[in-house]
Amino acid sequence: MHADVQTVDTRGIAAYTRSPERLLYPMRRVGPKGSGQFARISWDEALERIAAGLGDVIARHGAEAIWPFVGTGSMGLIQGIYGAGRRLWNVLGTSRHVVTICTIAGGFGTGYTLGDNRVGMDPETLRFSKLIVLWGVNVLSTNPHTTAVFQRGAMRP
Repeated sequence: MHADVQTVDTRGIAAYTRSPERLLYPMRRVGPKGSGQFARISWDEALERIAAGLGDVIARHGAEAIWPFVGTGSMGLIQGIYGAGRRLWNVLGTSRHVVTICTIAGGFGTGYTLGDNRVGMDPETLRFSKLIVLWGVNVLSTNPHTTAVFQRGAMRP
C-alpha cells in the first residue's frame, strides 16, 4: 500500500472537530459504567472533583500512589504538560519516573534496531530513507513536527 502524503484527506479531522458529539464541557457519569449516561458539570465542579480524588488517594495511600502518565508525544510539549504538569506532580509529591511510555519503548526500539538506546531519530535524516513504516501512529495528529519531513521525503525522486 502506498500513501501519498501530498494528498492526505483531512475531511476526517474536520468532521471530528465539528462533530456535535465532540466533548466541549466536563461530564460526570450518572449511569452504570458502559451505559453512556453522562451529565454536564461545571468546570469548577470538575476541578473540585479531580482535586478531591487526588487528595483522597494521597490521604489513603500516600502521594506516590499517583502515577502521572503522558501519552501523545509532541502534544504533551505543546500543551505544557512537561512544564506545568511536572510542577503539579512535584508539589503533590507523586511518583517520579519517566512519564511517557513511548519514550521507554522508543529507546529500546532504537537500541535493538540502531545499536544504541537513544530516543528516536533526528527527523531530518528520515528524508534519506527509501522506506518509512509508520506503525500505530497518526502522524498528522501526534507528530505534526514530522509531517513536513515526510512530505519532503515523498516528493524526492
